[in-house]
Amino acid sequence: MCLPEDYGVKRRIATLTIAIVCLAIAGIATVWALSNPQSSELRRDYKGVRDFVIRSAERMPETDYGFKPSPDVRSFAGQIAHIADDQYNLCAPAKKETRKAAYTDIENRLSKKADLVPALQAAFAYCDAAYDALTDASAAEVVAARGRSTRFAWLNWNLWHTWEHYGNIVVYLRMKSLVPPSSDQKVRPPLAFVASILATGLAAEITGGRISRSPGNPLSADIRRDYQSVKNYVTQSAEKMSEADYEFKPSPDVRTFAQQIAHVSDDQYNLCASSKNETRKAAYTDIEDRLSKKADLVPALKEAFAYCDAAYDALTDASAADVVKFPRTRFAMLNWNLWHTWEHYGNIVVYLRIKGLVPPSSERTR
Repeated sequence: MCLPEDYGVKRRIATLTIAIVCLAIAGIATVWALSNPQSSELRRDYKGVRDFVIRSAERMPETDYGFKPSPDVRSFAGQIAHIADDQYNLCAPAKKETRKAAYTDIENRLSKKADLVPALQAAFAYCDAAYDALTDASAAEVVAARGRSTRFAWLNWNLWHTWEHYGNIVVYLRMKSLVPPSSDQKVRPPLAFVASILATGLAAEITGGRISRSPGNPLSADIRRDYQSVKNYVTQSAEKMSEADYEFKPSPDVRTFAQQIAHVSDDQYNLCASSKNETRKAAYTDIEDRLSKKADLVPALKEAFAYCDAAYDALTDASAADVVKFPRTRFAMLNWNLWHTWEHYGNIVVYLRIKGLVPPSSERTR
């Protein structure tokens, strides 16, 4: 087949046009992130877990939607429905709205993949509007009189809560010999995505490393509270699991319980070191490489959390915008550590349930 003589020229023009569009998108993302570094981070992390959950729901076959690793846990369908319900329950206050349906409406009504996938997508679409409209200024606005009060508090709760249940889902998928979306072959991120990461660090340089906050440090107080909760839950889980079951793994291709505890410990140093402008002296997986016994891992975990405690205790809404090592803002590193720890606590919950143990978060109301 013969191509016209100008085919090569047209192809180059098309390629150049695409490049210009990508740069324009990147520029828009950069400008937004420059003025809203905290909310940009929150939005990016939300969209990451949103996409992972949707792809998980699409990946699990209909025949396994009723699967549950233990009799006393939600089925896979129940997990998807619960996440969908809580997009409305937690994003509604952030939008100054009241959900008209019952708290567990979707979980009570739907159980089939054909119904749950579109319901999940609709629920995330409802939350998308809240995250897309978020700015650093509006994050501290009081939107609800009960419980968590600021818009940031509700949206960050939704963020780490979704990561926690994605952590549950990961184990379900692995037990069905499916690869979780977060473990898929990595693809090159879009240029706009890269720009938003770089801009988060650049923003604080341009603004002198500070972004004004409301009095009383409401945002940092929320992060600190949620970190303390997950810290306590993981520590209690490590203490609760018997030494004999530290080598347990629900599937051949996942970490043992011991490795889960070690991984959480390692990343307290890996992520909090940057937030403290320090460099970890040990290898990235030092604890996971060295320790496997409960008698060694429980104190190692406590020491790791103690290292992070100082970073969260010193955090203020103003210092959250400081550019630290990585380079990202202090907020970015500490909130990353927060939701990442919740994600692995989500894994741990399933391990405990399979062994007939009640997770610490189910022993009392959060």
